[in-house]
Amino acid sequence: MRELRGLMKGYVDLVFAFDGRYHVLDYKTNFLGTRSADYRSEALDAAMREHHYGLQALIYSVALHRYLGRRLDDYDPARHLGEAWYLFVRALGLDGDTGLWRRRFTPALIAAVDALFEGAQVDA
Repeated sequence: MRELRGLMKGYVDLVFAFDGRYHVLDYKTNFLGTRSADYRSEALDAAMREHHYGLQALIYSVALHRYLGRRLDDYDPARHLGEAWYLFVRALGLDGDTGLWRRRFTPALIAAVDALFEGAQVDA
């Protein structure tokens, strides 16, 4: 297992309800190119890996999970917790279905990371 070091600071840009679930959305201004192909899923996956945005998306999802657990009396992550959406704004106005990366983390992963943040031992 690789150890991560450093400080992460970030803010969820938007939380919204859609199709009965609550989602987090983060805007990204990364320049990936000038063509719509530069913002298709493969390119977005590469940018997400390069900048560790997948980890950020997971942490934001855990934060939303905690928030919803305190705000909704009948909260069930399988029912209420949605996806992390990353909108690469430089793709806006380009042709095609580009610029949006979406991921829904499993409730089990969310619970494991939440427990880890609380100091619990979690088996990998």
